[in-house]
Amino acid sequence: MRKALLAALVLGGILVSGAVFADPVAIHGVGVSSQKLANGNTMVHFTVRVDINVTPLVFNYHWERSDGAKSAVKMWSVKPGTTSVPVSTTWEMGPNHPAEVWEKLFVNTGNTHLESEPIKIALPK
Repeated sequence: MRKALLAALVLGGILVSGAVFADPVAIHGVGVSSQKLANGNTMVHFTVRVDINVTPLVFNYHWERSDGAKSAVKMWSVKPGTTSVPVSTTWEMGPNHPAEVWEKLFVNTGNTHLESEPIKIALPK
C-alpha cells in the first residue's frame, strides 16, 4: 500500500507530498453575442478564455456546433508567462436559422482533454 501511495505521488521523478495537480489548461470565461447583418443573416460570435497553468505549452482545439459541423483542428503555442488566451469563432446563419444554437470548444494537450459546456444563444427571428 505504501509503495502504491508513493508511486502515485511521483511526478516526473520528483516526489511531491500531498500536492494536488491542476490540468495544464482550463476552460473559463465563455461568452456569446449576435448581430443582425444588412443582408438579413445573423452573425454569432463565440469566445472562450483558456486559462494556462503551465508554460511554455502547446495545445490544439476545435469547435463543434449544434448543426453538427466541426471546425478544423488548430494549434496554439503558449509562451512563458502567459496566463490565459482567448479562443473565438464566428458562425453566419441565414434568415431561416433555428431559434437557439450553440457551440462547444474542445481543448487537448498531452493527456488533458477538455470540453466546454454548450455555449447557447437564443436568436430572434
